[in-house]
Amino acid sequence: MTDDEEHKRRPIKSKSKRELQLADDWQELARTASGQRIIADLLTQCDVYTRVEENDPIAMARAVGANNVGKLIAFYLGLKPSDFPQQSWEDTDLLNKMMNSHRQH
Repeated sequence: MTDDEEHKRRPIKSKSKRELQLADDWQELARTASGQRIIADLLTQCDVYTRVEENDPIAMARAVGANNVGKLIAFYLGLKPSDFPQQSWEDTDLLNKMMNSHRQH
């Protein structure tokens, strides 16, 4: 994460010390390349970049739950919904690079 990216993050408005500590921990994780890959994978798996559309109520409940976890992670990272489109492209690029380098080994 560059200094410019760090300044784009909005401050966390939280009421508890626990939430503030978790936000610091997630943001610390985001400062490393491996942490960025982990976060990119989690946010992608949680479908924060797509609409949750399911016909089956159980599948819908699971998808919404995963989406809520992803949004909580995004909150801790200080991301706004308007950041998601750009972040989606960056995360996809990051994951593709990771998969390509893994295949070469």
